[in-house]
Amino acid sequence: MKHNTFSRIILGGTMFWACTSIAQTVGRVFLLKGDAVTFTDANPKETKVIPNASVQQKDILRTEANSNLEIGFLDATSCKLGPSTELSIEEYTFVRGQQNSTFKASLKKGKATFTTGKMVTDNPEHFKITTPSATVGVRGCLFDLDQEKPDRLIVNVMEVGKANEPSIFVTTHNGVRHEFSAPGRIVIENDRIIETFAGIYPGNGRGRSAPANVQSREEGPVSPLHPPLQQMSGFTLPASDIIQNDKPKPTHNSYY
Repeated sequence: MKHNTFSRIILGGTMFWACTSIAQTVGRVFLLKGDAVTFTDANPKETKVIPNASVQQKDILRTEANSNLEIGFLDATSCKLGPSTELSIEEYTFVRGQQNSTFKASLKKGKATFTTGKMVTDNPEHFKITTPSATVGVRGCLFDLDQEKPDRLIVNVMEVGKANEPSIFVTTHNGVRHEFSAPGRIVIENDRIIETFAGIYPGNGRGRSAPANVQSREEGPVSPLHPPLQQMSGFTLPASDIIQNDKPKPTHNSYY
């Protein structure tokens, strides 16, 4: 009996170690200004974020006031979080060239800028972001989400993946759907689209202008915002698992 009890203790400890050791690293924090914390639903204890910290599946990241950070994911997707923003990495799976790649995140509050990477080339149907106001499906573009209040969301698309093809789909909780095939802006309030604007929104303070010609992200560089992840100190994932960025585009001005 004692031997069986001891065996169960050892087995339980081994299983616990295995479960806690296989947390999936999906990216890195490579830019940080101010303060931010990370935690999970399973472990609500907050950990202070530091530059080059790993980002894992199920992590929830929250920036403090007057703070922002940028995350680089394995497929070269980039996400910038503005002040007082909370983002949950619900699910992330990326295998180069495979159709089962998935990006699912939840923007709880605040502002976030996304630039899509290789993920949308391999599996454009599986890149989704939920917010308190709507669900956003993405096929390749550069866009902002601003959850100003629990019942008000601003979606601002600056670049699309392919000209004249839908690149982002926004669906409110009551089923109203809006598609972007060109730069534009919508405002959702109380599950209704109350404002639409075609083109680069002039009042957003971001200093961006419409591109002379919109190119497909499938044909151009897959990492327009950040350097190759394997160049970051401490990033130990195999280089074969990390998308290269040999010809990066100039970094877009941040709206922070």
